[in-house]
Amino acid sequence: MRGEEDRSSTPVQQNGTIWYTDGSKTEQSTGAGATNRDPGCEISINLGNLATVFQAEITEISACVQEMTRRSYTNNRIQIISDRQAALKALGAVEIHSHVVRDCMDSLTQLAEHNSITLKWMRGH
Repeated sequence: MRGEEDRSSTPVQQNGTIWYTDGSKTEQSTGAGATNRDPGCEISINLGNLATVFQAEITEISACVQEMTRRSYTNNRIQIISDRQAALKALGAVEIHSHVVRDCMDSLTQLAEHNSITLKWMRGH
């Protein structure tokens, strides 16, 4: 599994599976969403009003990984695109203290056993 930052020399690959994730927060609620080009692959999660945008982004990365696992993805080149650098850095940390981050990392590791996964940061999409 690799992590990359958005640079003109590292464009989003156009082959394989590409997931775009996003978390957002308003005064009323925090939510997360993910989508890719496959029909029926849109995920939306309401996390209530106490969750942070960081938690929303980690939760959404986990949700799209769970969806790929549910669909039995194997031998795929997968990119997960996030605009939340803190979430990607937390997933790449040597020590993980958050249960949400640890659960997400465990799911990513399991999916990466049979797929090539790249986590990529892209400026606000």
